[in-house]
Amino acid sequence: MVQAQTLEGTLLVNNQAAAQQHYNEAQVKLINRKQRSDNVKDAILLLHKAAELGHADAQVKLGKLYSTGIDAPVNIPSAVFWLTKAAASDHPEGLYQLAVFYHKGIGVPKSQAKAIDLWERGAKLSHGHSQLQLALAYSFGDGTNRNYAHAYAWAYVAAKNGTNHADELKNVIGSQILSKKDLVQAQQLAEEWGKLYY
Repeated sequence: MVQAQTLEGTLLVNNQAAAQQHYNEAQVKLINRKQRSDNVKDAILLLHKAAELGHADAQVKLGKLYSTGIDAPVNIPSAVFWLTKAAASDHPEGLYQLAVFYHKGIGVPKSQAKAIDLWERGAKLSHGHSQLQLALAYSFGDGTNRNYAHAYAWAYVAAKNGTNHADELKNVIGSQILSKKDLVQAQQLAEEWGKLYY
């Protein structure tokens, strides 16, 4: 039994190391893509190898490649497949990207509730774009109940994380929408969430 656990642990470490090696090689080939077109094909093959071994960054990269058509033909089912894999391992960018697909109904049934759930998971992992999307959803009541205190708090945290336009949204909510009393409560909530999700 101990030998089986040791063997299992060794295989896991070897798979992780192989996945990282494939991912690193793919990155180098993509950086050097202007030198040789074969580099892109090789990079995509290496990304596949890394992604199949569970490398979440490679899964996200493939999801983006197949959704944008940059360096690979657009293949929405493949994009959804790889982003779903990355999201399943709680990769913040994978959660964000997959949420966008659900929000817009690209390759999956349109579901604001699913998008909100994925963005919330990403936001709690300090992903600034997920935090901003939640702030917008709470501001407009898009897929959730309108809640300006939550919108303000998520915009505050997103701004702390350096996300463009988050500070502007926070300022608009704070100066034009919330009452002074509600603003104080929203600021307290923002401070709490800032400690948790920054």
